[in-house]
Amino acid sequence: MRDTRIKKPKITVEGLFLSLLLFFSTFGQRIVIPLGGQQIALIFPVAIAAFIIMLFSKKFSVYTVRLFLFTLFWTFALSFLLFQKAYSATSILFLLMLYLPFLFKFELEDELKIKYLKRFQNIVLFTAFFGIFQFASQA
Repeated sequence: MRDTRIKKPKITVEGLFLSLLLFFSTFGQRIVIPLGGQQIALIFPVAIAAFIIMLFSKKFSVYTVRLFLFTLFWTFALSFLLFQKAYSATSILFLLMLYLPFLFKFELEDELKIKYLKRFQNIVLFTAFFGIFQFASQA
């Protein structure tokens, strides 16, 4: 007889972490934390935590090509700021923090890739329906 039981997905730290990173990178940009006279997007602490976890985790490794391109981009971006009279330091920091987790690579099984792709598609589908609902409610 074949085993027809449905496999119960294992909840791992990496899986929870990746799910939270997907959720907060989509929705955490609009939710802010008041800090003194300024506001910081919720993705800031999540991206910092993601960066620290990825840096010290053995399952993640630094992608050297991406690190080189990231450094090159920031060299150009910050050099252009030298010629600006006014700029938003929070926006520059936000851009930096948003791309830091993408400097790492890790191996996932094909099952997990499909699982996280479906999870991302569900998040985007919800966002699209919510946007259409907002648009229709204004009309």
